[in-house]
Amino acid sequence: MPPRDPFPLEKSQLFRLGRKKDVATLLGLTLPELKSLSTDNNFRVWSKKQRGKKLRTIEEPLPRLALTLKKLHAIVARIETPAYLMSGKRGIKSKNNAEVHKYNGYMVNVDIESFFQTTKREFVYLTFRNDFGQTDDVASLLADLVTYKGHLPTGTSTSQDMAFWAYKKTFDRIHTLCENNGITMTLWVDDISFSSPNPFLRRWDKEDRKSTRLNSSHTDISRMPSSA
Repeated sequence: MPPRDPFPLEKSQLFRLGRKKDVATLLGLTLPELKSLSTDNNFRVWSKKQRGKKLRTIEEPLPRLALTLKKLHAIVARIETPAYLMSGKRGIKSKNNAEVHKYNGYMVNVDIESFFQTTKREFVYLTFRNDFGQTDDVASLLADLVTYKGHLPTGTSTSQDMAFWAYKKTFDRIHTLCENNGITMTLWVDDISFSSPNPFLRRWDKEDRKSTRLNSSHTDISRMPSSA
């Protein structure tokens, strides 16, 4: 069966769910089961050493929570996202992200430092409430489900989705700034790539002092304005 096309957020099963019980039903759980999975004791934490890189902390959900988050991820992944977001889309690989920029002679890459850990529960809660149209109690329950110790964990299937949605308005503002300056922008998880056929104008990233400034090779997302 061919993959189904993505659809607008307003048509998602997650949009404007009225009750916590509806969330539980959507995820194939009872409400008590859902509440029990929304606590920090459903994780195990361990460290992974990668060659040439610093030690990475993995916050991994236990099997029952992992299965529930996969169901939630499958729902969120069906929602339309902007063309500049390349990661998390069926059939799109990192090489496709690179190909977008291959004909431009000038390029800047920005790595967002500790992307998941700096995406706080508050941002996720406000995303569910304001963007997904949830009531306060439903948004709070969903935020508890997808976060660990007050932030997005590093080892879940939903963290990439929710990190993007929590900062979507910020990324949209950056993209608009790029369009105004003839710059191509793509986002791959926590890597933003900018390219141009011409040299970057001096202080192009500071054109609007109210918009996000990207003037270093590593940017801490916690310093960016959030959609919250």
